[in-house]
Amino acid sequence: MTITLFSRTDFRGDAFVVTGDIADLKEVSLGRRPSSMRMTAASDAVLLFKNDDWHGGVMYRRGVHSIDDLGSKKSGGQVTFGNSVAAVRTTPFFLHLNITVVTQASGLLPGGFGELGELSAHLQSTLDQLNEWYVREHALLEVGIAQLHARPDDDRFNMSPRESGRFPAEWKNRTQVDWIVSNAFDDGVQIGEGSFPWTGQTVVTSLRRDGPTGSLIGAGALAMDLAHELGHFLGSWHHSAQGDSSNIMTQGLELISGRVAAPEQIEEWHTKLSRDLSRRGNRRE
Repeated sequence: MTITLFSRTDFRGDAFVVTGDIADLKEVSLGRRPSSMRMTAASDAVLLFKNDDWHGGVMYRRGVHSIDDLGSKKSGGQVTFGNSVAAVRTTPFFLHLNITVVTQASGLLPGGFGELGELSAHLQSTLDQLNEWYVREHALLEVGIAQLHARPDDDRFNMSPRESGRFPAEWKNRTQVDWIVSNAFDDGVQIGEGSFPWTGQTVVTSLRRDGPTGSLIGAGALAMDLAHELGHFLGSWHHSAQGDSSNIMTQGLELISGRVAAPEQIEEWHTKLSRDLSRRGNRRE
């Protein structure tokens, strides 16, 4: 990692090499006054925040960049960021998932799984592939299971799109991301739903494509579906894909290894997280 902050524009004045997360730039010699930044490695990725403890407005940059004025869009920066950066992040934020697996009252599990442990392993494989993708895209995000509950609900086992936004309060946890896993959408078309604004909303994915008796969605494709719905959860619309068929916010279902995320989308995700002060767990592991 070779990210250097400078106190003045055009890479002048005091310099500070970023070697890790800094919750408050007052703690380092440069202070809260960086005005330019140089990134020299393709693997570099950084989040700059206008408030300490990684809150407030966000500027995300990845790859090789020479930004001679952090407050100038023309120079590669962002308006209002000149001399106002208060915190820096170079490691992933952790999203804690509160998972509800919707079963039938008889105990029948979604996706044709015979045991909950087998289904849990499928979901863990999904998250492993999603995390590998986040690393590849330098998204500075990581997801993991905080809770997993099997909850009987015959109506929502195969749900309608209309039902995908309304769930019992006990299925939700305000400090975590609520992921609902159903068998299928009964219209045979939809496979997921991500709602925003994010607080109090849910992410829903099905385990089958093409309706209640359709084939199981494999871990690689489910990871793509979950990443897409989390994109909605964090504020990205379909049009943010800018017509790129390989973009994560383009509708479809394929292996996540074939999808990409644009820097502007990643910045939007972190902007949403930085402004949601109630979800403290999203900001640190």
